[in-house]
Order: sequence, then structure tokens, then C-alpha cells
Amino acid sequence: MRPLKTVTLERFCSCHFGVFGRMAIGDQILFTCERPWEGNKPMVSCIPNGDYGCSQKWFNRGGYHTFELNVDDRSHILFHKGNTMNDTKGCILMGLNLGMHNGMWAVMNSKEAFEVFWNNLREYDEFYVDITGIYASPPISSD
Repeated sequence: MRPLKTVTLERFCSCHFGVFGRMAIGDQILFTCERPWEGNKPMVSCIPNGDYGCSQKWFNRGGYHTFELNVDDRSHILFHKGNTMNDTKGCILMGLNLGMHNGMWAVMNSKEAFEVFWNNLREYDEFYVDITGIYASPPISSD
């Protein structure tokens, strides 16, 4: 049996366009996009930093396999294709690079990024994701 693999997602930006990070998958860096922090509320918030188990899941609506993060008090948190935070309801989007899409900060080339992600991890039924970095914007000072 193969040992469980760990993937690190390091967030580096949190703003009104979303929360952005990077993951090393194989020999490639993928960029991620999530919704802004909203107290871990289902379908509207990025997830808290931490270590999470991740297991393969068949996603019927899209007709493809993906991975689902196992996060307390949440369900159906998937890695999937999309560009801006408007393309997700609490899931993690990925792209090969960063850019603008419809006037918003975005991850780009999402389909190709998902193929890199899937091709490097599909042999694992489960793996761990270690999520670090910033996810909540600091309060704005009134001074």
C-alpha cells in the first residue's frame, strides 16, 4: 500500500476578489482561487487553514472524478475548474497562472491545471492537503 501523499496549498493574497494561493503538484505550480473568508460558512467561505484528508469522488454534475476535502461542519468541498470566486461555492479552483477574467482577478487555464492536478494525484484514493497562509483580510482602520 502506498503511503499517503501530502500537498501544500499556501495562500498569499486575500482581498475582495477572493483568496489566492499556490500548490506544487508534480513539477508544476498551480494557482488557487477561493471565496473570501466568511467564518467557514458553507457555500460562501473559503475553508480555514489546517490539515485535511482528501478523497476521490465522482462528481455527477460535471461528469468527472475529482477530490473532496473533508472539512468539519462542511460538505462537498471539491477541487474543480473555474476562474473567479464567482465560479465556486466554497470549493477550490485552480489555474496554471493568474490574470483577469470579466474584470476580476482570476486563475487562468483552469482546464489544463485540473488535468495536471488529476494526472498527478489520481493514483491516490486519498491524500492530505495542508493549507497555510492568509485567508482573512485584516480589518480596515478608521484612522
